[in-house]
Amino acid sequence: MGDATRDTDWSLIERQLPTAWRELGAEMGLVKPRPAHLGQKITDISVALRLVLHYVAQRGSQRATIAAASAAGLVTISRVALHEWMLKIGDYLEAHLYRPALHA
Repeated sequence: MGDATRDTDWSLIERQLPTAWRELGAEMGLVKPRPAHLGQKITDISVALRLVLHYVAQRGSQRATIAAASAAGLVTISRVALHEWMLKIGDYLEAHLYRPALHA
């Protein structure tokens, strides 16, 4: 998830996402600035999206997904945190279905 090949692969995926996909995460309140003492790990919707897509694509466990993310230097989070992202990112993905299908 963090080496050059994976970053290149991710950039290919990003180009397929609808226009303003990052902004939608902010509009929905999924990623917002918080004080540092709260220990927010995911500050960019792309990180959450990468985790969820990895989990789904690998048909794997949450443990394997967070281990791969940590080993790649993407983010270190708990299984509970990943589970919470899985619960709330569904609305984000659904919102893309109802937006115009324009690409950047």
